[in-house]
Amino acid sequence: MKVVAWIQVETSEGLFALCFTPKGLAAVCFPGEPAPKAKADWRPPEAWATAAARELRAFLAGESVVSTLPLDAPRREGFESRVWEALRTIPRGRTKTYGQVAAELGSPRSARAVGAACRANPLPLWIPCHRVVAADGGLGGYRPGLAWKRLLLAREGVFFPENKEGRSVCL
Repeated sequence: MKVVAWIQVETSEGLFALCFTPKGLAAVCFPGEPAPKAKADWRPPEAWATAAARELRAFLAGESVVSTLPLDAPRREGFESRVWEALRTIPRGRTKTYGQVAAELGSPRSARAVGAACRANPLPLWIPCHRVVAADGGLGGYRPGLAWKRLLLAREGVFFPENKEGRSVCL
């Protein structure tokens, strides 16, 4: 992905960077993640920047979002692309396991490949990989960190408190 420009968006949860190409929103950098280098001679259209900031804040508040933004996720082929499409169908406030997503895509033994596709997702929130969890009742993984995954799911009404071993479990 070649980021051309990025904007900073202050939220109640910290400072995010939203990265754009001329085709649309290309990546989200959570607080503490470095923003990629960008060319300084182009800015995203104001309408994109405004919509992206509004949608980001709504996602963080746990609100239902129907995105109006063009997305420019890297063009993936095959299984990874199919995973990203499947993630966009998981409703707010619901989760599926990595194995369930794999089975729905016709590859029931590909739960780890679903996890790898989630990890490679440059647009968490818009492609909601936080809604995919482990089959054992745990959170699984999340590139921005499990605290973010727990927070986003809680805002959607899905709770994963830590047990006495410090491991997240689904209620």
